[in-house]
Amino acid sequence: MNSIKISGGIPAFGEVTVSGDTESAISLICFHLINKTDTSVVLDNIPRSPLFLKYSEFLSEIGCEIKWVSEKSIEFNPQVDFSNNLKKIDKGLYKNLLLLLIPVVLSRHEECIINKAANDEIKFLMSMGLQVNLTGGSFVLRKKASKGVRHIREDLELGFYQLLSYVLIDSQTSDVDKDEDVKEYDDNRINLIANIPNHPGKEYFKAKVNCNEFTMYAMLPLITDGEVNIKGFSIEDTLDVLMDIDSIGGAYEVKDDEVRIWREFRQVTGVYDWVHKPVDHVAYFLLFFSLTQNKNVFVKTKKSPKILQLIKEINMAGGKIKAEENGNILKIEVSPAGAFNAKKLSIIDVVDGGVKIALAAISGSVTKIDNLKIL
Repeated sequence: MNSIKISGGIPAFGEVTVSGDTESAISLICFHLINKTDTSVVLDNIPRSPLFLKYSEFLSEIGCEIKWVSEKSIEFNPQVDFSNNLKKIDKGLYKNLLLLLIPVVLSRHEECIINKAANDEIKFLMSMGLQVNLTGGSFVLRKKASKGVRHIREDLELGFYQLLSYVLIDSQTSDVDKDEDVKEYDDNRINLIANIPNHPGKEYFKAKVNCNEFTMYAMLPLITDGEVNIKGFSIEDTLDVLMDIDSIGGAYEVKDDEVRIWREFRQVTGVYDWVHKPVDHVAYFLLFFSLTQNKNVFVKTKKSPKILQLIKEINMAGGKIKAEENGNILKIEVSPAGAFNAKKLSIIDVVDGGVKIALAAISGSVTKIDNLKIL
């Protein structure tokens, strides 16, 4: 399947179950591996996404057997003796996994040998302070001769796997002296793997809720004036989204692991400072403001090519959004829009895809969405 058609203009009602987060699941596995947890570990709320299944299959091949014990739970033994040879990992699908497994292997061995093709990953690991030598057609990484992990400059933008690799390396190396212009990197994404207890007996942990998916489920009823009940919900994982929903006129009711979300009509005022919000989060709310407000709404967010492209596509479908660049900040003005009409859209990635589905849902026509991939 590489395309879908959505008939829009209909309020979204129903009940859905939100998935666990793939990055959270991988994070939990890697932290137990690097800590060599001395008991069997059970992880719950694990997504059966093709990406996680591929990663878990490879982990089983190199010694860390992942067993599914229920529909959403896995069990594994962190006390595995990894070979210090990761040459099986190629440059393609496994490049993110490579950033995480190298610190894990170095927690068990003095060196780690990997394929020469992984140039970008090697450059990043060298910048973190690991010693790297080229031997034949392979890279040899050593922790013993390294000076320790280097603190990351604040202005660097790291992907999640780079950030987690940094945390894993930092957990087993000594810090170097910090320059005055270097600060410790702080990012709320590491909350995916924070607060891991260590108790005797079999240990149970739960992966975080997939926040991209939750945000889409939560925003669809607000944008279309419907109502949805989301199961598998965790208020700890999604509180930031719920607080923003409350601030714009959304309403929600929490009961155990479920949350019911609907829209209440009210006009908003002031400037929304969303500089630190994810791109999809901002884009959903721009759609909401376009449809529900009778006055202009102002938003500040971090400049990125993706948000600018999404604004362009929203405007092409009927939106009235202006964006003014001021350094790394975007000042956005959202004017009330008329009817939306998006006949054809193309998806770039998961974040972009959720917003495009929401745009199709409010369109007064049938929208064809191309370049769909099952991730």
